[in-house]
Amino acid sequence: MSKADAQVMAQRQAAFAGTPMVGQQAQLREQPRERAPRLWNGISKVRVNLGTAIVGDPQQVAAELLAYWRLGVDEFILSGFPHEEECRRVASDVLPGLREAIEREREVPVAQR
Repeated sequence: MSKADAQVMAQRQAAFAGTPMVGQQAQLREQPRERAPRLWNGISKVRVNLGTAIVGDPQQVAAELLAYWRLGVDEFILSGFPHEEECRRVASDVLPGLREAIEREREVPVAQR
């Protein structure tokens, strides 16, 4: 982000300012990292139609996804840049740890969690 073109960032901010999309308006007002250190929406400053990212090393990302799984979310749409490289990295470094963590959770009775 430190090398992002200021003109592009200004164009994105102007486009978001007039949007009826509630989520985009909220991103303009606040930074999710203040509430959740693994969430980042900085990429939306230069790219349109991108959501909030989960950031960190593979274990941190898996732990964040596990927290969502505990809330009942069992499907995720994951993306990264560059697309193919990040797809491979998530498949090899994040998902195996997430699967293992979910299996461990399933082995523990709910009352003991």
